[in-house]
Amino acid sequence: MIGPLRHVQFHMSAHLADWHPWEPYQDFFMASQTLGGGALLDESHWIDLALWLFGRPRSISAHVEKLSDLEINTDDNVDLWLEYPERLRVTIHLDVFGRPHEKFIRFVGEKGSILWTASPNRIAVSDGMEGWPVIEEFTCERNDMFVAVAEEFLAVLDGQGVQTCALADGLAVLAVVEQARRSSVEGRTLQMDA
Repeated sequence: MIGPLRHVQFHMSAHLADWHPWEPYQDFFMASQTLGGGALLDESHWIDLALWLFGRPRSISAHVEKLSDLEINTDDNVDLWLEYPERLRVTIHLDVFGRPHEKFIRFVGEKGSILWTASPNRIAVSDGMEGWPVIEEFTCERNDMFVAVAEEFLAVLDGQGVQTCALADGLAVLAVVEQARRSSVEGRTLQMDA
């Protein structure tokens, strides 16, 4: 529909204080490096999705940093650049200080673009200079995915096999996370090990 893909942009921006309004965000695990918080690690779902869609990248360049005035000791801004074969480039932006909250994925091809947005939950396609004609709207609730994860976990405990995300998938994401951290510290593009 949009021709060969050239760029895919993943974008997640949501202010940390809004995540759990019933507690001070400074007490939330996301505010603590020792508790595993931070945009890169907690929002690694976006990396997981990129790997699921496109596989392992050839190289990665990243900035993982603390930019905002949030009272946290973790990274709050992440920008990743992933290079794939066939002239495909993927960028992932994650931040925990943005308002209004935005979550979208934009697929840019030679003939047009596809845009998925979380709010409203829909897919739109454009092959012209203006506008995003809506192709499909979704009525699923965000909580549906948490229920599905819990149901699969109980099924695995009951002896059924994993249907969605296996241990190897999680390890692949963590390999990208670690290379992103290293790239950011060293200030250079890194090749992904085979």
